[in-house]
Amino acid sequence: MFTNNGRTPTLLGAVNVHSWCGTCGRGILSHYPTTKGFACSLPEYTAAMGHALVPPECVRYQGEVEPTTKETNPKDAIGSKKAPMSTLPAGVLAEMGVAMLEGKAKYGAFNYRIAGVRSSVYYDALMRHIMAWWEGEDIDPDSGLPHVTKALVTLAVLRDAQRNGMVTDDRPPISPIGYADLNAKSAAIVEMHKDKSPRHYTWDDKIGGVK
Repeated sequence: MFTNNGRTPTLLGAVNVHSWCGTCGRGILSHYPTTKGFACSLPEYTAAMGHALVPPECVRYQGEVEPTTKETNPKDAIGSKKAPMSTLPAGVLAEMGVAMLEGKAKYGAFNYRIAGVRSSVYYDALMRHIMAWWEGEDIDPDSGLPHVTKALVTLAVLRDAQRNGMVTDDRPPISPIGYADLNAKSAAIVEMHKDKSPRHYTWDDKIGGVK
């Protein structure tokens, strides 16, 4: 019979919350107690072992390495298939909340759901924030918030208005950008000059002596 550090394990009267079933890896207290032992409730293990009882040699006690397979709350399996909130970065969401507070103070909460938004206005605002950030200005001087955060809330309001049918879509007539052709031309340029190693300047360099 299996022994644990020289001790012969017993099922009844000696099982605590730190014990695991060596067969299925679940907490032993999740098994059904019987007069002969603890019954494993998982049918695949019952079928594999030919019986429902977890014999003494399948019990592991506190101090041993916990199995990698643990008992899972049935709600976990259901919840893991729903739209997750835990994938969102809390700090960024908090910044967005402050940026939305600015809009609330200026125009009223959720005004865009009633008044609607215009595509061109939000495209312009988005591009101003992104271009300012790209050119080295991290903080929007009007709000004191990061330009990237302001860009995110601009998109959030636009998307909310889209979802609720409150967008005046004044985008221009469709004109394909033609990325496939442009990408091919870009690749040809890179290939043509692959023997050169020019210096590429970043914002660590100064323009006119002023950084």
